[in-house]
Amino acid sequence: MEKDFEWLTEEICREFINRAKALPPNNGLDTGPWRDLRKELQERCHIPEIQAYNIIHGYHVREYVNMYDILSGRIPMPEAMKKRQEKDEKKKSMADKLREYEERIEELECLRQQGLARGTDYTFEEKD
Repeated sequence: MEKDFEWLTEEICREFINRAKALPPNNGLDTGPWRDLRKELQERCHIPEIQAYNIIHGYHVREYVNMYDILSGRIPMPEAMKKRQEKDEKKKSMADKLREYEERIEELECLRQQGLARGTDYTFEEKD
């Protein structure tokens, strides 16, 4: 399987920063050759627009490279980051369960309103 992108590296960032230095000043506007350069970096490394913009202007480069080094596996993920990721996954699974319960409650309410839930005489009220 062939990769269709490159992981962001310090070398790639340096290349794009140097290419940006050769462009005419643009007062921070994302137009013309600056926009083309930003799009090229985005597509090459599959990164968000704001990150590509920041990189070609020399902002937060070290932070982005570190982040993609972790995501690519070039450097191990810190324990604190692993714990946070696990916590986020738990929250997502809890949110999924809550959504399932809410959907089930909605189904039961519809059935009750249609008189199809025999022998059940319940309602759900929210308490403020």
